[in-house]
Amino acid sequence: MKNLFFVLLLAVGLGSCAKDEILPIIKVNATDKIAITEASNLLKNGMLRAESLDTIHLSALEIVKQTYIISFKDTLNGTLTMCGRSFAPEQRDTISETPKLLMWATDVISQSGELQTGFAGSFLQAKDVVLVRRLNGNDQTFDTIACIRNSVLREAEAKITAAFYANNPDSCRVLFNNAYKYEKCTGEEWRKMKALNQQ
Repeated sequence: MKNLFFVLLLAVGLGSCAKDEILPIIKVNATDKIAITEASNLLKNGMLRAESLDTIHLSALEIVKQTYIISFKDTLNGTLTMCGRSFAPEQRDTISETPKLLMWATDVISQSGELQTGFAGSFLQAKDVVLVRRLNGNDQTFDTIACIRNSVLREAEAKITAAFYANNPDSCRVLFNNAYKYEKCTGEEWRKMKALNQQ
């Protein structure tokens, strides 16, 4: 009877160890994408900013057409690293009602089903994200045309991470389509946001 008790105890122990080692795996396809769209509820001077009345910023469609790279910083081991992604033609949706830039889903979840964290270039952990265009086709001269606030990035990271560890691929896909919203801004506006810690 005593031996049987120890056998049962060992079986329970081994079972719980095996359970603890199981990590969630959410598969993404090589063609799955993450949408980056304009935040639709922006207020300017207390009023909803109508795109037709905005003479300072590019339209949402032109932002999708003209963005050269998405630039961001990532912290790894306390070191801040500048990173970036460019956009192929198939990553620019100019025909939908809501124009959107499209990053690859593998920037957040690898094809092997792992959360993309803990390395330089991890978009999930990015900060200070800006969309930039080239001026006059010059690779050396860039212009800030939009940004994604750090508060938006951290909220997206928290929600995607929670959905991932809950092994909920449907929630991950919904977040891929809705979590990343940019705001139009000039370089000067971006610098002011940084100075006020509002980026």
